[in-house]
Amino acid sequence: MRCNLCSGAIVLISGKGSRYYGCVNARRKNCTNALLVPRARLERVIIAELKESILTPDNVAFVYKQVEQLAARGLNKVPEFLRKKRAERDRLLSQVQNYLNFVKAGNFSKAVSEALKEAEAKSEELGGEIEALEYQRTNRFKAPPREWVEHRLAELHGTLSRNTAASAGALKELLGTVRLEPVSDQESDLSWIVNGEKRFKPYYLAHLRTQTLALLTSRDKGSTSLQMWTRLQSSRTAGLITARIRILPVRQPPLYQRIAPKARQLQALGMTPPQIARALGIDPKTALKACTYSGQGHPSSPFQGEDRGEGDVDLPDSSGAMKGHI
Repeated sequence: MRCNLCSGAIVLISGKGSRYYGCVNARRKNCTNALLVPRARLERVIIAELKESILTPDNVAFVYKQVEQLAARGLNKVPEFLRKKRAERDRLLSQVQNYLNFVKAGNFSKAVSEALKEAEAKSEELGGEIEALEYQRTNRFKAPPREWVEHRLAELHGTLSRNTAASAGALKELLGTVRLEPVSDQESDLSWIVNGEKRFKPYYLAHLRTQTLALLTSRDKGSTSLQMWTRLQSSRTAGLITARIRILPVRQPPLYQRIAPKARQLQALGMTPPQIARALGIDPKTALKACTYSGQGHPSSPFQGEDRGEGDVDLPDSSGAMKGHI
């Protein structure tokens, strides 16, 4: 998972009684995204939305039909695609050989090593696409029967319901990188009624790009012909279902943690905690905690509230565009 503000990793942060996801760069004071969300809640909401709203038989069957139509339209372009892919791969293989010769001559560096790995990975990816295009010349993609889709989804839902390594692996194949966007705008349409008053509470908006063709890649499920089509970038793009899911409610760090940098700055200028409290309009005890906070404290309990997320899920229309929501 990645932070939508800084593209930094969303990592597990220890907490009391639970564990929380948060932006690693915010911990390093390099990002303003200080929102945290309980691990169990985030994972539960995403899996529930996948099973109930995104990976449904209707949605998956529709997307596969779109891939089939795309493949049929692209048959005449296969020879030209093959020519371009082969030329690109030859260029990359030449780059790889140049890097290897450079290393053999004793000129090794981290930059060269990373460039070599990137070129080798891209070359391998192109090799898979070339093989798939060659296969496409004589074999048309046919969407699997709805019965197969329903059976495959039933198996997947069973896997996701278990907290195992298999479940984690399935999620990684389906979702790729999930981006979490913090929503802390007071003008947002989302609010809570607390003690009779309408109050805003910040939350995360999870951006998902679900790759339905990942359902075809299991070694023991689906034919070789179906798996071959998952190697084509055009097919993978057509096989995506995009979604936006609200993960709520989310907690912010306690007040003393949020004002700690300012409090320490004032303390360095010679102000005492009581003076800082008066200057910032806060309680003296809060000012004292802010002055002594080192950035390593544990998060307090999250807001109490509804334990679910509300997902806005983009669905394909008849033209293949993704729109609407559930």
